[in-house]
Amino acid sequence: MEEEIRLGDSLFGSAKAMKNDDVPGPAPYERMRFFDDDGREVNPDLIPKPSLCASYAKDDDPAAEPLCALNRLDQKDEDDFKCGAYVRRRQ
Repeated sequence: MEEEIRLGDSLFGSAKAMKNDDVPGPAPYERMRFFDDDGREVNPDLIPKPSLCASYAKDDDPAAEPLCALNRLDQKDEDDFKCGAYVRRRQ
């Protein structure tokens, strides 16, 4: 005897829940988490920010923050800070 499998009783919930109207929107912006080589979480706010960053065109852009934080973290013990993405902010 074959069992009838109904979509509404599936693993994914009811058929109503699968309508496009019920699909949740994008999640709110979550800040990316960073970890050092030893697996310890690093707070990007505590990574020193070189003076060059203050004049960077995307200094206040949340989308640029992960790359900037990783670049600062990588060079935190260096004498000279270099940024290949740097573009001066327009006055």
